[in-house]
This record gives sequence, C-alpha cells and structure tokens, in this order.
Amino acid sequence: MSRHDTKHSKKMRGMLNLPPAALLPQRLNALWGDPAWPQGDDAALQGELDALSKGVSSVNLIATLLKAYQVAPAQAQTRLDHLMPAWLRSRGHLPALREAVARNSLAGAERERAAAWLQAVGETPAIQPQTQEPDAFFDAFFHGNRSVLCSKLYHHIVECSGTM
Repeated sequence: MSRHDTKHSKKMRGMLNLPPAALLPQRLNALWGDPAWPQGDDAALQGELDALSKGVSSVNLIATLLKAYQVAPAQAQTRLDHLMPAWLRSRGHLPALREAVARNSLAGAERERAAAWLQAVGETPAIQPQTQEPDAFFDAFFHGNRSVLCSKLYHHIVECSGTM
C-alpha cells in the first residue's frame, strides 16, 4: 500500500457512506422549500429531480416524494401537481406509484395525492377502502420520523414492563 493510499483510506474512514435514499427527504424538503423553486422551467426542475433520485429505487422514491409533498409549501405543491405526473411517467416510476395505491400501503393524504397523479396521466387508480391506518411505529421506522419512532418505542417498552 503506497503512502497516498494510506492517506486516502484514513480520510475515507471518517466519512459516512450513506445511500442516496437516506438523504432524499432532507434534500427534497430543502429544494421544495426554496421560494424560487416553483418559478423554474420544467426542464430545470425535472433535472433537479433526476439528480436527487439517482440511485434511489422507485418504491423508496415514491414513498419519499409523497411524504415530502405533504410538508412542501403550497406553491411548491401546485407546481409539483403540474410537473410530477409527467416526470414519473417519463422516468418509469408509474408502476411503483400504481402498486403503492393498489396495495393500499399509503395513508390518507398520500394515497389521495398518488391517485391524483395517476389520474393526471389518464389512469384510473384502483383505490381500495383502507381498513385501518398504518401502524405509527412502522410508518415512523420506514419513513424516518425519529421523534414518533422513539415515542412509540418508549411507550411499548413501558407497556411491556408494566410500569409508568
């Protein structure tokens, strides 16, 4: 191992190697939270979405987009409703969106938004009535809401131990 390799490996040990999906929620929130973002032209906005979604599976991308949409400013949501259906179709993500709606794996507003995006591209989503809301613990675990996750875990531990 050369001297250069040793320096490089020491430098790399201190860096986290996170998958793109782990950083996607924060990046989408920052992008869509920018007041100037909705004024961009379609090609530029699609290019930004392409860059952020690189290396993220369609299933993870769909779930993250729908969660981030819910907290995006109203102007960004309006722009996304215009932009997102065609972008999802052109990038091959519609099957994952269709599957999420059909599996009934989305809750409330996310399911409605997914159905609206499918309708915007001329599809009739197969929406089944949801029998119960997804468990908050699993929703927090899979979608990165640490405060809810910690709270649910704490209450579960307390319930199991019989103390409070």
